[in-house]
Amino acid sequence: MSFSDQLALPFQQTSDACFENYAGEANASAAKMLEGFVSEGREHFIYIAGPSGSGKTHLAIAALKRYENQNVRASYLSLRSLEKADEEALLEACEAFREYDAIILDDIGPEVLNPAMERFVFNLYNQVTLNGQLLVFAGCSVAQLELSLPDLASRLNAGMALRLQALSDSEKESVFRAAAAERGLAVSADVSAYIIRRSGRDLRELLGVLDVLDKAAWVEKQKLSIPFIKKVMTW
Repeated sequence: MSFSDQLALPFQQTSDACFENYAGEANASAAKMLEGFVSEGREHFIYIAGPSGSGKTHLAIAALKRYENQNVRASYLSLRSLEKADEEALLEACEAFREYDAIILDDIGPEVLNPAMERFVFNLYNQVTLNGQLLVFAGCSVAQLELSLPDLASRLNAGMALRLQALSDSEKESVFRAAAAERGLAVSADVSAYIIRRSGRDLRELLGVLDVLDKAAWVEKQKLSIPFIKKVMTW
């Protein structure tokens, strides 16, 4: 299993994500701080923690785009994409990242961390933070990761830490409507509220629904109405 086979980028669901369209009043300060760290290259390591639905992946992709706009060699990696990787594949992955100046590591959590994965994150940390910037997005605090590698725990606790809160339903509706508008789709408040009630409140899932509806609306030349959505999503 090669590194290239494992890497998974969430661009299809988050292609419109940027710092400017991040919604979440409670997280505005943390998002602004992160934007500053990324734009100015301050801090070699930032740990961003927040529950599902707080917009972590949105900020991760926003950071990646900002790096690219600044001609910084950067890459995104979801740790989940390496869950089945063996030691050899993890070594290959770490080696592949040597060419980058900034790495964004998403989806770190106790459910994907094992001794081999901890060593991978530890090696990646040492490699990237020597001269570059590492962003780690996690669903919990470092203590809640229950790491078996003390040196990794000390490193993850050593940098800047930002905490995100889950977005409210109204904020998620705003995210959904804004993402739809960027695709040329008009979504009323009633429609966005219906979608959130039926699809769940995870932002990735919501943006995945938007991707399906966008394609269906284009093919069938339909507006996003509740009857049309029911038909497409079989709700």
